[in-house]
Amino acid sequence: MLNSILLSGCWMTSPIDAVAMVPESYSTVVAISNLMSTDDRIEESMRGMNRGDLLLGVDPTDMIRAFAGIPAGLDDDGNLALGMADDRWIAALPSSDPEGMFDLNFGSGINGQRTATMFGSSMNIHTAARDTFGLVGSDESIQARGRGAAAATAWWDSFPEDLRQRGEIFMTAPVSQASSMFASFGLDIDLGLLRQLQEAGFGVDLDAPANFVVDFDALAVSIRMHVPWQSRAMSAPTSSNFEDLGPSQPVLAARLDWTRLRESGLVWALATAMEQPMLAFAFPEATSFALVADRPTDGGGMMSNTRLRFEAPDVSGTANQLRSILTPTKTNGMERFSMDFPKESEFSSIFGTTSSGTMQESSGVVRVGMGAASDRLIHPDSLESASIVDTMREWMPKTRDVEMYMDATLLSEGLGLMSDQDISEGMPPVGFAVGMEVQDSESGALDIAIVLPASVAALMLDAAMASQSGSGS
Repeated sequence: MLNSILLSGCWMTSPIDAVAMVPESYSTVVAISNLMSTDDRIEESMRGMNRGDLLLGVDPTDMIRAFAGIPAGLDDDGNLALGMADDRWIAALPSSDPEGMFDLNFGSGINGQRTATMFGSSMNIHTAARDTFGLVGSDESIQARGRGAAAATAWWDSFPEDLRQRGEIFMTAPVSQASSMFASFGLDIDLGLLRQLQEAGFGVDLDAPANFVVDFDALAVSIRMHVPWQSRAMSAPTSSNFEDLGPSQPVLAARLDWTRLRESGLVWALATAMEQPMLAFAFPEATSFALVADRPTDGGGMMSNTRLRFEAPDVSGTANQLRSILTPTKTNGMERFSMDFPKESEFSSIFGTTSSGTMQESSGVVRVGMGAASDRLIHPDSLESASIVDTMREWMPKTRDVEMYMDATLLSEGLGLMSDQDISEGMPPVGFAVGMEVQDSESGALDIAIVLPASVAALMLDAAMASQSGSGS
């Protein structure tokens, strides 16, 4: 079939032809739409990371092919697919001369079996030729019939159209297997929180197939995930922004559609997973909740210099709940509070040993400022004035029930960074967003986006390479 499809008025390649070669017994599928395009995008991304010197004058996928033991004979303008199931694997490799490709890379074979050096190890492999594809696999299942064009097209159509146009690497796999797959791309992404939420009763199915898309460009590496979710009836999303919360380069900024998170069961699951049951009853009237944390004050905890904003048509219940926690004192029309926490306690690491601030209630809005942030609850700058945020949102779901931007210093362990890596201040934040898509009364999907700015992705690449060289020594 033609390896092109018409989307939004433009022709683009797809991985349908290669995926059609992979039997349906392989539940995990990884595909590249076009090797040449992916080469260009990864090279562009590495130069954006200031790591172009690692390419050594060759294309990125050439380096991967050489490591995989298949450096010659591939069609650079073709698409590629990889299937995995337990300890079995199969690869559909584009080639105008599959048998010649096998001979070039693996030497002569007997009845489709060959000995090859792949990924640094000698192994026995099986091969089969299919028109413009060479199949290489761990066992004789490469002789089985592929899933075919109809099933491959249905697989391709399961990805949203905007991701089909923008992505470079497409993957379908259970979330429980995805972390190790990302690690093979040099992306150390910890998805353990999803497992904790499932164990706490949130309706995600981490053993069902989920879709993942990876995109590379000079500004960022982006990942989108569509995870099966047992949805509930929920209200329409709100559209509150980060206005009046600034500044544009905080340590942490978050906006939550609190009402929808409560209705979805996510708040209860988080409270259970964090062993903080009172969280499930927090902010009773709030429809949206926003937070921006500047650099901590001297000797203060991570959240010692923070602005909070709660919004609701009638926010009095939320305001009274905050008053019961903060016990503010009215002074010159302002409600001021101060809280002390034991040293080395969980709360002192978050707020500092002494946290003082100001609370202000107005029509439909409650604002809280802590530390230096209490001096001006309404800030003249806004997070949305940062152009990097606009760029990140292009890769995020349109409905964002959770939206966060975090300094890499807060995420160093989750990103697989090394303890001695230098993370400079002013580095663009890592973006994260979740949109809850309701398909019908019982099914839906969590649409999750992670956007890693080039400077952060470069640190992750350095850590991954250091880990590889350390394990090989």
